Amino acid sequence: MPDSDIDTAIGEYLIPGETDIINKYVGIFTSHFRKHYEGKSGVAQRAIHAKSHSCLRASLEILDHGDQELKHGIFKEPATFDAIVRISNGDGPAGPDKDKIASIGFAIKARGVEAEKYLPEQTERSQDFLFLNQPAYIARDVRDYESLMRAIDGNLLTKFFALVRNRKGILYRLKASPKDDPLNTFFWGVAPFRLGDIAVKYLIRPSQPRTADRRELKKKASADYLKPLVREHIENADADY
Repeated sequence: MPDSDIDTAIGEYLIPGETDIINKYVGIFTSHFRKHYEGKSGVAQRAIHAKSHSCLRASLEILDHGDQELKHGIFKEPATFDAIVRISNGDGPAGPDKDKIASIGFAIKARGVEAEKYLPEQTERSQDFLFLNQPAYIARDVRDYESLMRAIDGNLLTKFFALVRNRKGILYRLKASPKDDPLNTFFWGVAPFRLGDIAVKYLIRPSQPRTADRRELKKKASADYLKPLVREHIENADADY
């Protein structure tokens, strides 16, 4: 990562050796795709959050919040944008939903966004918001995250090393990961993002959260139970956040 991409004004900084670690990620992902998809039939899946539980049409409404410090970019004026929501989880190739370590992702792509982008290479008329069902991430930084990436396709020793190195984050995720209807779950932006001259973190939560029937959820806890939960919800009621 070039030094010019570091946003020091909001506290961003480079970890020693970060550029080399990120380059190592390229090798890790290249090996992953070769192992699972090269020379095989079918379409390659994402390495991270490979399992899609739904892609939903949505609308993103920007309210007149009145806070001048937050009136930047997409939040500058009241507006409503067409959007697409993808709900996902798990590493690739996709595994069972009962994996307690896997987080649930909630991604929003707002379309028709004309606001100026932070990076000049961002020319698409859209804006993405990425969320997980936990306030903080499983790894402390790119150094710990490297051990998790190697564990995806690693041997038992590699997986054990990743568990030990990230034990606090994994224990936190086990506690902070409600295996509920994904449309009845809190999601956090996890990482801070620049908005104007400040850094913000995003949270989305159900406008009218429903009490989950744990006995019913237990019955549905098959290897692929999250997609039916989403379908059951959206076919019977709107999902409003």
